[in-house]
Amino acid sequence: MAQLLLATRETPQLYWVVGTRMRRSGIGKPFYNALLVLNDGEVVLQYSEQLMPTYNIFDERRHFKPGPDVARVLRALRALRVGDVQYDGASFAVNTQGAVVYEATRFSEDVTTLCFDPATQPFARRDGADLPVVPQTGLPTMEFYRQQIVLGFKDYARRCVFTQAVVGPYGGIDSALTVALAAEALGADNVVDITMSSKFSSEGSVSDSVALCHNLGIRLIEHPIKAIVSAFEATYAASFGEALQGLPLESLQARVRGTTLMEYSNPFRQIERTAPCKKPYLLRPQQAPRSSSAAGNCSTKAMRPC
Repeated sequence: MAQLLLATRETPQLYWVVGTRMRRSGIGKPFYNALLVLNDGEVVLQYSEQLMPTYNIFDERRHFKPGPDVARVLRALRALRVGDVQYDGASFAVNTQGAVVYEATRFSEDVTTLCFDPATQPFARRDGADLPVVPQTGLPTMEFYRQQIVLGFKDYARRCVFTQAVVGPYGGIDSALTVALAAEALGADNVVDITMSSKFSSEGSVSDSVALCHNLGIRLIEHPIKAIVSAFEATYAASFGEALQGLPLESLQARVRGTTLMEYSNPFRQIERTAPCKKPYLLRPQQAPRSSSAAGNCSTKAMRPC
């Protein structure tokens, strides 16, 4: 905070608005979830959040005490969930007529300093340039979700030091979407597909995977699993005295695919990630523990489950 206050002295004509936790005294929770207004090295206004969300992924009452009823600042935060909290950016400034006169970029880092004239009350860029026109319609819904998932994927890979993704497509639209999003997030050169056909696979499940990888410029490895599934059938019948059939037999190919991908991942010390319908999806870190127990599993929850 001291460094931040020092920085505000360089722009004494500007007011800085920042969110932070503030330690409080007395009994109860140790912190306020505070919004501070800074100017010329001083805190000129503090507002502490009063309504603490305690639902879904939020549990703010665990650490924060509600602030006193002295609200004089309006704060607008927008968040959307993709497995974890994913902020979409798009911070904005509103004039006295209620019109949005500036909006930061979505799903990317953007730092812009705006100046405000208390006399005429317009916003302007610090460098004097005109503010860009804010689109009234915003992003189309599906484009919003696409950018959100790609950013979440990039951030997840960056935090975990992953550089490559390995996907087990099967020809369906959900696995094709997973492949395309992985290629957009990490680059086609960093994505590998392994297609694993069995006696239950249609011809299109393989040919569609080949066409998808060709169009995206992704390396494709063909690894048929018909013989592996047949070996499971034979062993099951020998051990339990009856044939494995019906849906249990058909679902076996998904389990074999997952096992195969884990075999492929272990030499590279990869961590598993599942696409919709539990199709295996693997991420390769640059460095990870040698033990295969380091492999974990998480899901792309923003996508529609089957």
